[in-house]
Amino acid sequence: MHEAAAGDRYLLCTNVGRVVPAQTLREILHDEGDLQDAADRVAAMAFPAEQHGHLTCIVADVEMQPQEQA
Repeated sequence: MHEAAAGDRYLLCTNVGRVVPAQTLREILHDEGDLQDAADRVAAMAFPAEQHGHLTCIVADVEMQPQEQA
């Protein structure tokens, strides 16, 4: 369990862990500023290795929510 904090980046991707090393994923998610570029890089690395089915890849950043005023 991890409590999300502003600035965290999450990767949701089917079957990527078995074909792309964890360190490579960390580097891509840390290095890429653009969410779509990060997702595209992960998908490009994972998709050729996929022999069956489809690949879904989502990258999302956690942002601060404006505080509600009383």
